[in-house]
Amino acid sequence: MRRFLLLSLALALLAGCGKRTPQFNPGDYVSYQPGNMYVYTGMMGYAEVKSRLPIEGGTQFVVVDKDSAGREIARETYVQKDGRLYWQTFDGTGQGMLSYTFDPPLPASPFSGTPGEKAFQEGVEIRSDSAGTRLRYRVDMEILPPEDVAAPAGEFPACARMKAVITYLDPTNAPFINGEAEWWYAPGVGVVKYRAAGTEGMLEQASINGRSYEPPGGKWENFGQASAPQEEGDGKH
Repeated sequence: MRRFLLLSLALALLAGCGKRTPQFNPGDYVSYQPGNMYVYTGMMGYAEVKSRLPIEGGTQFVVVDKDSAGREIARETYVQKDGRLYWQTFDGTGQGMLSYTFDPPLPASPFSGTPGEKAFQEGVEIRSDSAGTRLRYRVDMEILPPEDVAAPAGEFPACARMKAVITYLDPTNAPFINGEAEWWYAPGVGVVKYRAAGTEGMLEQASINGRSYEPPGGKWENFGQASAPQEEGDGKH
């Protein structure tokens, strides 16, 4: 009887091993490397990773945001630690906007692969205005069930999803990051769909680690003008 029970237990354990889901690796959803480029529909627009710098405990990336004509409108810094990506700064001073620093940096990639899992973080938003405004905030995050995404840049199955609700803990008449947002992440690519600030968008085109993601019809002639509207009858796709 004892031998039979041990054999049954061993078979049960083997059966359980066969049903294991792949281990969640946050680094799978971060694709930043210098030279990588991303074009989104909606407010996220065009972004290019300009540089990569080793820092204590991780890596820092500088990302340049551009308009549809390829002109720089802002610079952002992100840090990657323990595989996860965090948003550190937004600098729009070159276009007459403020710069913003998040301390600690805001989570910008999924923290888990388990739907329903929740986490929160509190921090301070530091502005470059004359008063050196510092505003405390809280971000509540939740992992949602994965979904397939059909974007202009391609089909991305079983994308990880994360919802975030950001609330200022100090009063302000000029919120920068307040509200609810949701992101869909594809392994090896990063964000392929988003919903935030009353708008939404998808990945339209990208060049990631030497691989191109583009809509049917081929590449645009100028990456920086990828989202620029084309006049009817000009023969461009």
